[in-house]
Amino acid sequence: MKHFFLTVLLLGCINIAHAQLDVTTGYTAMQLAEELVGTGIEIVGAELDCPTLASGLFDCIDCNLGIDSGFVLTTGRATNAEGPNNSGSLGYNNGTSGDPDLNALPGVGTTYDACVLEIDIIPECDTVSFDYAFGSEEYNEFVGSINDAFAFWISGPGIVGAVNIALIPGTTLPVTIDNVNLTSYSMFYNNNTGVPAGDPYYIQYDGFTTVLTAISAVIPGETYHLKLAIGDEADHIYDSGVFLRANSLSTTVSASFTFPETGFGTGSLFCTTGTDPEPEFGADGVPGVFSATPDGLVLDPATGSIDLSASVPGTYTVYNTVIADGCAIDTLVAFSVIEINEPSIADFSYAGSPFCNDLGSVPIILGADAESGTFSASPGGLSFSVSSGTINTVASSPGTYTVTNTLPSGGGCPPISYSTSITIAPLYDISIDAAICDGDSYTLPDGTTVADAGSYTVVLPTAAADCDSSITTNLSILPVFDVSVDASICDGDTYILPDGVAVTAGGIYSSTLSSVSGCDSVVQTTLEILPIPETSQDAFICDGDFYTLPDGTVTSSAGTYTSVLTAASGCDSLVFTTLELWPVYAVNVDAGICEGATYTLPDGSSVGAGFYSTTLSTINGCDSIIYTTVEELSVTYATVDAEICDNEEYLLPDGTIATESGTYVNAYTTVFGCDSVITTNLTVHPNPVLVFDLPSVTCFEEGSITLIASPAGGTFSGTNVAGAVFDVQTAGVGGPYAIQYTFTDGNGCSSDTTMFIEVDANNAEAYGSAEMIIGYGTPIWGNTGGDYNWSPAAWVACVQCDSTTASPPESGTILLTSYNENGCVAYDEIYITVLPDPEDYAFIPNSFTPNGDLVNDYFTAFGLNLVTIRSMRVYDRWGNIVFERTNIPAADITAGWDGSVRGTAGASGVYSYVMELEFIEGDTRIEIGNVTLLR
Repeated sequence: MKHFFLTVLLLGCINIAHAQLDVTTGYTAMQLAEELVGTGIEIVGAELDCPTLASGLFDCIDCNLGIDSGFVLTTGRATNAEGPNNSGSLGYNNGTSGDPDLNALPGVGTTYDACVLEIDIIPECDTVSFDYAFGSEEYNEFVGSINDAFAFWISGPGIVGAVNIALIPGTTLPVTIDNVNLTSYSMFYNNNTGVPAGDPYYIQYDGFTTVLTAISAVIPGETYHLKLAIGDEADHIYDSGVFLRANSLSTTVSASFTFPETGFGTGSLFCTTGTDPEPEFGADGVPGVFSATPDGLVLDPATGSIDLSASVPGTYTVYNTVIADGCAIDTLVAFSVIEINEPSIADFSYAGSPFCNDLGSVPIILGADAESGTFSASPGGLSFSVSSGTINTVASSPGTYTVTNTLPSGGGCPPISYSTSITIAPLYDISIDAAICDGDSYTLPDGTTVADAGSYTVVLPTAAADCDSSITTNLSILPVFDVSVDASICDGDTYILPDGVAVTAGGIYSSTLSSVSGCDSVVQTTLEILPIPETSQDAFICDGDFYTLPDGTVTSSAGTYTSVLTAASGCDSLVFTTLELWPVYAVNVDAGICEGATYTLPDGSSVGAGFYSTTLSTINGCDSIIYTTVEELSVTYATVDAEICDNEEYLLPDGTIATESGTYVNAYTTVFGCDSVITTNLTVHPNPVLVFDLPSVTCFEEGSITLIASPAGGTFSGTNVAGAVFDVQTAGVGGPYAIQYTFTDGNGCSSDTTMFIEVDANNAEAYGSAEMIIGYGTPIWGNTGGDYNWSPAAWVACVQCDSTTASPPESGTILLTSYNENGCVAYDEIYITVLPDPEDYAFIPNSFTPNGDLVNDYFTAFGLNLVTIRSMRVYDRWGNIVFERTNIPAADITAGWDGSVRGTAGASGVYSYVMELEFIEGDTRIEIGNVTLLR
């Protein structure tokens, strides 16, 4: 990589403003970096990507900024920051792009007018920091809508990616308009509105932060990259700026440290059984050599880690001694006081467990050096003292319990507990009632076997001494039974025996049952089977009649019926009846006759219109009835009035299509053979004639077009059409856009017509140098979608050229106006600052356009007192020489670089140059810089 260094000597008359904040511009990246850097920092390189007047140095003689001096980066003019605050919307449009890293910040959209300073540094110590304040004219009215942004990124060894260190203190939130204002983190905000408009003590910006500090940990001796950037969000309008304190970028180191608290007491208290503590360092603290007084503490001198189990309990002072070579302080010492304690002892026991239930009070026995704390027991049922642990066996339930002595935390040691197990043995005096079946035997609790009824008493010992229990058994003898039963059932039925078994066959069955006392009983059952008789018959009735079955049931439906009768034996007798129905007919007949005719009924009689009932007899003797309704049909005469619109069709009753006005008569025969006549009077209405005029092209700046058509009262439809208005700017440049007009008249007839319109827009962009020396002129050029018109005309060489030379007599704005073929207009402007002509001044353009139009086609140096360009070399981005010439006469413009590289047209881009200039008095000067080739 090649490094170029440029020193600019500013000459001429400079008016010193008497504001309390003084800002000067025109400084290089290295000059700004040197203003910021303090002790312990080496600058490796610096680059500035910022409009010429957007950055500068400042002095706060007596202002409310809070920083006495330093440099400022802005999104407009750096001098706009000077007080007094006499405008709520001061700003300057540099017309430049934003920064992609700013665009990527959370809550920030597209940025413009970016000003970026990048510095490479080598710190001597392990922490770098600098002070800054951020201000903006966007405060307070645009909080929440326009979020002008800035950031300070640091990257390098030990840092993942690029980290923004311009943060709200105590948070990870970046400092922005939306994050620091009247309602959000207001303790870091200065409201600069409502101040005296003429008092220069107050800076111009409507709001700014308090002085904040950006800080980051680094590795001493390594190279780090700082990127300081600010940009307008969403527009190029109101100015914002960030002020950085002079000499505040410095590196520091500290020996400060603490040991973490254990939570088992206040302060640095530790327990010999705890986790070995490690020292914790502050933001700039580093480990040095650790030591402690008095003797007895075991610690690692390199890390400060304490071995608690190997240390003697006591109070110690731990020291961290840092040898800070190269950090402006030779030796740093910090100390921390700690206390180490041994854990308490909770051992205890009870003498004589297990205990009889009637023993009474049982106290605890503490172990050596043990303490009594709070006692608990599980499970529930044990009666004891929470404070002393003494047990009351009489009030306790028999069982086994775990008793625990718990001592609280303190002195850095956690709570400690000790548990022991005890048993409360029960006392029994029990009476048992027992019974056995006659012939069985019974075993008593002591194992003795008996077979006779009576009372038996035995004594048994429990697990605890002197806790014997007495058990009395009252034994009785239960009887055994033997029973016989005779039973009968009808054939096909089921009989349930006493033991629950179901049987259907006759015979003798033996069932063994258990009585309520549990003794066996035997039941013998003799079962007899009784027979069932069956009979079948057929029967017939007319449909609608009733039939009585053998069991007396009456029915009128066909089918097979089973009648159950009771026989003399008590068993059922079955009669099966098959019943058949003969049909009876009832028929309804509708008939029609023409006027004057007769109808013949089913019985042969002739009748006119009316209702008739005819009764007939079937072959089985069942009646059938036919009901006949005779209707006399008349000839139909009908008239229909109908209307249609032109180009529609009307379907006549005979199925033909009519499209013209007129009277149509149709005669046809009905389904009954009788004539009918229908007369149709058809009217055909014409469709409405529409007139809809619309220009084929409109300009974007028109905003909207009111749509007019006749007849009025219809509806317009199409893209971006609302009511009778076409929204040009919502539709956007392009098209054609289809707009339809639809109208329906009073007869319901409709017509529609469609017109098409395109939206055109012009563009205008003006370019050129922002500064010039009076009398020299400076190239300006434009890019439009139509013609060119520069104004004021007296300030330019060619009013209607796409590129020309501007020679304004004073600082001011040159306006570029353009109309395209459709009359669409666009504007842009350039503000040119006219500077006085110093004796040895040379103007070197920062861009040129070698397109053969004889305007700005050559790159060279200009100056009234310039005699010769002794040497001129131009380099591409890789450091290769693309143009070299010596002894170029200052008046020969064509001897400069024409943009060619080795005989072919050079590519658009940025090139570097080195010139040696000679002036009238023989003075020489080296000029180094960049030039942009535009094609």
